[in-house]
Amino acid sequence: MNNPNHVFVIGHRNPDMDAIASAMGYAWLLGQLNDGHTYIPARTGTVNSQTQFALDTFRIEAPMLVSDVRRRVGDLLEETPSLHHTSTILDACQSVAQTHRSVPLLDDSDKPIGLITGSALFAVMGEALSAANIMALAKDFEMPATKAADTASTILTKGDY
Repeated sequence: MNNPNHVFVIGHRNPDMDAIASAMGYAWLLGQLNDGHTYIPARTGTVNSQTQFALDTFRIEAPMLVSDVRRRVGDLLEETPSLHHTSTILDACQSVAQTHRSVPLLDDSDKPIGLITGSALFAVMGEALSAANIMALAKDFEMPATKAADTASTILTKGDY
């Protein structure tokens, strides 16, 4: 049930026939998109007798019951890519550009040694960017990512990693 590719299609809280049929039909329709998700019809309450009669008549199982639709911390967490301390500034730029987030820099034993931020990258590459010199910019891209790691403002304790 915690598969990020599973999407539950749910009608309203007290599922009558229109809510059940809509959830089932819409889940089927969305499933035709082939977008990498699995759309699962679901309900948030007990099926009433009229709806159960219709489902039984057509030999259709009631959608699964989802009793709690509140988000959990795990639903909000996203995997954060990291960089090895041997990575280049180019690697760091690509990672920050792709994720739109700061990227942790790890040592040989995968312990954090710093944080690569967009502002730190601009600070390191500022001169080359302002000079508009392609050669200077290319040279800066080859610098080690450790040059842009912010190690002073982030205090990491053993429990953080």
